[in-house]
Amino acid sequence: MPKLELIQLAGTHREIGLQHGQRLRESISKTANFYNDVLFQGQFDLIEEQGNLYLSQIDQFNQGFGEEIRGIAEASDQPDWQIAALNARTEIYQKVDASPSSECTSSFFPHTGLLGQNWDWMEPLEELIVVMQITRPDGHKILQMTEPGIIGKIGFNSKGLGVCLNILTGGANPPRIPVHILLRSALESDSLEEFKTTLESSPMGTYSNILAADSKGGFLDVEICGDHSRYLDYRDAPIVHTNHFLSPYGESTDEATNELFASSRQRYARCNHLYATVDSDLDKFKLMLADEENAPNEICRAYRLVQGNILGTVASIIMDLKNQALHITAGRCSTNPWHCLTFF
Repeated sequence: MPKLELIQLAGTHREIGLQHGQRLRESISKTANFYNDVLFQGQFDLIEEQGNLYLSQIDQFNQGFGEEIRGIAEASDQPDWQIAALNARTEIYQKVDASPSSECTSSFFPHTGLLGQNWDWMEPLEELIVVMQITRPDGHKILQMTEPGIIGKIGFNSKGLGVCLNILTGGANPPRIPVHILLRSALESDSLEEFKTTLESSPMGTYSNILAADSKGGFLDVEICGDHSRYLDYRDAPIVHTNHFLSPYGESTDEATNELFASSRQRYARCNHLYATVDSDLDKFKLMLADEENAPNEICRAYRLVQGNILGTVASIIMDLKNQALHITAGRCSTNPWHCLTFF
C-alpha cells in the first residue's frame, strides 16, 4: 500500500521553509534528482540559469515565497536555484519539451462544495507524495498535497477555498510567475475575489488551467496561455477540465492530430457523462475518479509507457470544502484506499 507522508509546518515563511527542508531533506533530494535527470534531461546549466531567473521573479511577486524557498534550500542542503527550479518545473519543462500534457482530470460540484481531481504524472513521484499542513502566525491554515520542495499545489485553506490544477500545452515563455506559485497564492487568499485580483495583477508565463472554488459554491476557472488568460463560463455545463483548452486558445495548438490530446478529450467526455450521475455525492465522486472505462485513456489511469516515461494516476484528491476535509489516495483510487484528513 502506498505511504502518505504527513507533516505540519508553522511560522513565518522562512520558518516554514526551514521546517520543510529539514523534514523532507531526503525526499527533496530524490525529487530534484528525478526532475534534473528525467524532466530537464541533465541540462544543469539551463536548470541553474532558469532557477535563478524564476527566483528573481518570485521575489518580486511575493518576497515571503522567496524566503520560504531559500529556507527549504538551506535546510535541505540544496542551492537556492534548485528549489526555485522545482517550483518552476512545469515552465522549465515546457522550454525543454513541447509534448502535449496527458495528465489530470478535475471537477467541482457547487451544491456540496466538493472539489477534486486525479493527479496523473510519472510513476516515481508516487512514493514522494507529501500532505502538509501550513499554519501562519495569524492562524490561517493550508492543507495541501504537494511534492517535496514545491511550496504550492492541490489543496484548500481554513477559509474554505480550494484549488486544482491541469497542465496545458504551449511553448516556452520568459520567466514569470510559475503556476505552482500561483496555486500557493490561491491557498494564501481569504476569498476567490482576492485570488482573482492576484491573478489579474500577476505577470504570467505558463500553460495551465487553475480551478479554484469555495465552500459557498463559488468558483473560477482560468486557462492560462503564455502571458494571456481567459476565464471559462460553464453556465449549466458540468464543471470539468482535463488537458486541452476549452477556450478559443486551443485553436493555436494542433490538438486534432496528437494522441495525447485524444487522451484528454476522451477523459473529458467520459467525466462529463458521469458528472450527472455523481449528484454531488462524495462516494459517487470517488467512483467517478476511479473510472476505468476507455483504456488506455481512462480517468483513473494505469501506469503505461508514454513517449519514454511511465505515466499514470499518482494520486486522487477530493476536497470537501464545507466540512474542511481532504480525501486522498496515493496511487490509483480504483485499487488503493482513501484516507480522510482534516486540519490537525
